[in-house]
Amino acid sequence: MKGLPTALLNLVPKRRRTDWTGIYTTPIKDQGTCGCCYVFSAVSQIESDAIRLNHTSPLMQLSIQQPLDCGGYATVLGCKGGFPLNIFGYARRSGLVREALYPYKNRPASSCGVGLSAPVIVSVVKFFVMQPATEYNMAVYIQNVGPLSIMIYTDKWKHYTSGIMTHQACGYTGYVNHVVQLVGLDYSNPSRAYWIVRNQWGTGWGMGGYIRLEYGNNTCGITSMVCYTSTTVHNSSAPIAPPTRRPVVLISPSPQAATSRPNSPKPSTVPAPISATPIVTPVTSRPTPAPFLPLFPEQSSSFRSEEPRSRWDILEERTNTTGRRDAQAVFDPITRAHLVSSITVI
Repeated sequence: MKGLPTALLNLVPKRRRTDWTGIYTTPIKDQGTCGCCYVFSAVSQIESDAIRLNHTSPLMQLSIQQPLDCGGYATVLGCKGGFPLNIFGYARRSGLVREALYPYKNRPASSCGVGLSAPVIVSVVKFFVMQPATEYNMAVYIQNVGPLSIMIYTDKWKHYTSGIMTHQACGYTGYVNHVVQLVGLDYSNPSRAYWIVRNQWGTGWGMGGYIRLEYGNNTCGITSMVCYTSTTVHNSSAPIAPPTRRPVVLISPSPQAATSRPNSPKPSTVPAPISATPIVTPVTSRPTPAPFLPLFPEQSSSFRSEEPRSRWDILEERTNTTGRRDAQAVFDPITRAHLVSSITVI
């Protein structure tokens, strides 16, 4: 589904610093040499939403390896890239187990390694794409609700160590190649406002695993795609659904991390979050931004179902379980991402 939570429609960004690190986030992760950023970002977002909505512990981490091994079409290219909405779909169908039960191996296994009686801890109820995805709307959400999963361009991130990366330094030209999590915004000084972004290249990269991006110029294509979920938590022994043959949209994998970091930024003033599950409606009455806030082209405000469909350049299921297709890149003008028009099915 897409739109904005109705509780946010009349709110505006306030001059304050908001950082959900350690409050609605688990510790920094490290994807290593596997280009599965789409799994890391999606699982990190599910963890954050479970903390926010279901009061789980920030120390409880969910399995990255499970969707990588058991996701079917959602992770068919494994370390060669993918799309976070498909991971949300998998977590809605199958749920996720704890990281300790199914730890990350830095590569997909040849088969799903979770037993039929493995305890599912968190499941996705619905997932949402923010529309219109503007920095104005993102700022309101970050200040009043919590983190967001985002697609972004990262070719210039390899050498980042500290400071605020500007739009010019990032060099975004319309192509995104990485999926991360937006966890904060320093808007205490609007002329030098910046986003706080959580990466998954380990704590040895950037500012303890984080990067600061200039606010107001769509730095690194930060508005390319923005999403979040609603979750439910249970401690039952619900069986994990088998991999399904479903369409998938993919983006190219992320570059590898560099290796230097100063100290990690600390959480600051935390506003009272909106505790109710967001109600998504078509956007028809977005508040007028203040003069210093940028405007970006708005996208359609109609609803989209939880499973991605045609306008996301969905792949048709035209192969059987033994057929094969090669991946061919195409450009999606809606997400401004390079996707694929066909996939390899094993």
